[in-house]
Amino acid sequence: VGIDYSEEMVREAKEKVGAGGEVTVMDGMDLKFGEGQFDSVFAMFSVLFFEDKLKGLEEIHRVLTPGGLAIIGCWGPVPSLQWVHYGNQALVATLSTSLPRIKPTEKSTLPNFQHYASPQRLLEDLHKAGFDPATSRVDQIAKSFTFTSPEALKTLWLDMSVAYPSLNFVMQTFPEGERERIKDEVSTAFAEIVHEQTKTAEHYGVLDGTANVGYGFKSV
Repeated sequence: VGIDYSEEMVREAKEKVGAGGEVTVMDGMDLKFGEGQFDSVFAMFSVLFFEDKLKGLEEIHRVLTPGGLAIIGCWGPVPSLQWVHYGNQALVATLSTSLPRIKPTEKSTLPNFQHYASPQRLLEDLHKAGFDPATSRVDQIAKSFTFTSPEALKTLWLDMSVAYPSLNFVMQTFPEGERERIKDEVSTAFAEIVHEQTKTAEHYGVLDGTANVGYGFKSV
């Protein structure tokens, strides 16, 4: 069973899982499931975008069976996320001359996706949400990703940009008919920048990143 707040993401998920699973549009802060309905819950890079993150964790805790496990993945600090750093460069390089004027009040609507960049903060909220303090934990994981072609980097950018606040916010300022073209231009600039700044003898590009992964156990 899978859920997402975005209809577009749900459509893509349904195409991938076919008849092998059930995917539906749902608000993660208001799960339409019964208490204790699942043995495990996996939320990868989703709770960090919730308006009320603690409420989201409480909902996950509620639908777990006693002894159940929740795995919560969140991005590490922005300085450790090279794809964000180079993505911002690509945005500026591509859009600096065509960006519509953005009012400061509009900027404040962006979600604080760095709220759980601190492992300790994620762990504290797992405890507040009711997960067992004795067994729950958060691991910080660092990984390098290698790429062999510009197409692979463009694909990464387009996949990640679905959940990239800066890009999604900027896209809303352009006419809908222009958005796919702009995304393609930004992804091309992203591939070129990553290649120029990270290329090695073996790889077209290399990106480093960290993630905080929380393991929350519901007490029996």
